[in-house]
Amino acid sequence: MLQYIDSAIGFAMIMLTVSLIIMVIMQAVSSLLDLRGRNLVWAMEQLFNQISPETKDKAIDETKSTFSGWTKLLRARFTKISVAEEIAHAIANHPALTANANSLATAIRPDEIRDVLQAIKDGKGRKPFEQLDDAVQQQIKALLQPVEDKRTDIQAVNSALSAIDQLVPAQAAQVKAIVNAAITAISTATIDRVMAEVKAQAADKAEAIETQVQEAIRNATALEQGLEKWFNAIMDHASTRFTKHNRFWTLIIAICLTLYFRVDSDQIFKQIFSNPELRATLVNAAEGATKQAEEILRRQHLGTQALQDLVAQGKLSEKTRANLLARLPADKDTCTEGAAYLAEMAPPATNEDQQQFLTFCEIKQRAILAGAHADVKQLTARLDAQELSVFNHVKWPYLDPDKTFGQLFSGLWVHLRGLILTVVLLSLGAPFWFDALKQMVSLRPTIAGKIDKEQGKA
Repeated sequence: MLQYIDSAIGFAMIMLTVSLIIMVIMQAVSSLLDLRGRNLVWAMEQLFNQISPETKDKAIDETKSTFSGWTKLLRARFTKISVAEEIAHAIANHPALTANANSLATAIRPDEIRDVLQAIKDGKGRKPFEQLDDAVQQQIKALLQPVEDKRTDIQAVNSALSAIDQLVPAQAAQVKAIVNAAITAISTATIDRVMAEVKAQAADKAEAIETQVQEAIRNATALEQGLEKWFNAIMDHASTRFTKHNRFWTLIIAICLTLYFRVDSDQIFKQIFSNPELRATLVNAAEGATKQAEEILRRQHLGTQALQDLVAQGKLSEKTRANLLARLPADKDTCTEGAAYLAEMAPPATNEDQQQFLTFCEIKQRAILAGAHADVKQLTARLDAQELSVFNHVKWPYLDPDKTFGQLFSGLWVHLRGLILTVVLLSLGAPFWFDALKQMVSLRPTIAGKIDKEQGKA
């Protein structure tokens, strides 16, 4: 019985190590190519195409684009940059969302789209507004242009608002409910801005509140109406799209590594099962593998990790630190998501705390990227140390100048079943193998104890 559990532990450790190599490579590629940022640009492009379908196929002059030089060169050769894509890129690359001129924001809120677009119109973008393509300038102005109020129920709004006279400041929620019920045709973002002012006033100031609400009705823009209608649906779709793309490229990397390393699952398990010394070596190495895996897996939630580190180091203000200790998020994958969480807390973190977090998080991100090569080297060394023959045909840095391409990949047909099985198993991902290995390692002492008792009775 113990032979089977030890073999399973050894096999899981090998799968975990290879899965971690794939994860580290994928993290490095994602950071280098800014895949999350590009996905956000795609999402906002779809959003603007829905708001203004007439500009969907309208191309711009690449020389006036905010894209980098090499991107403009490639796009000029193959596909054109549309008006919606250019506006989306200008927003994602705005200094208010990313300090680095060569990077893109990875997450955004509806109010940030509005505020950044207004800042671009005011000439506070990466490029002066007048230097943008004429079609882009016209579209930004159209998005921010107030839409004429054509509704006939303004009296119903005024009637509903008259109930505010009866409320006190502690009943701000009721105020919001009344206005939400009354102004059903206006975007939530508009109502939220109005209600932020309501909460700061005495509830008996119905006239001032009514004036603000009516002003908001008059100033509702095409952008706000479009955000209310399309933002959540498109961002959900973008999130699903990013996950699918990540899985696809992870599978491609898994296939490449499986073929290159000839990771034959059948052969690996047979070697482990038939070699007691190898099993013992793998079981002893399992604890070190899980510790390294835990550190690498933590990097998936970079925003959360940066928040945890800042709290632990006491570098944030007391109020922000207390709020984070009470409800620290567990799923903030990027620096932008972490900063957005700080801004949306109740009460929000100070600007100094938000800026400190972004600086600290970006330093961690650069350190992770710089350490990716060392991680892959260490993981590869762990594989080599196990002396499994399946890994011995190629050593770091993988390239053997004495072998031809055909020689490196010869004999793959013999191991086809094992290679296909490996790809399937690696597609389960490092988190799966990490959990499986931890459970089996924790289960082993119990099984070993039972076996010892049974042998003692015999």
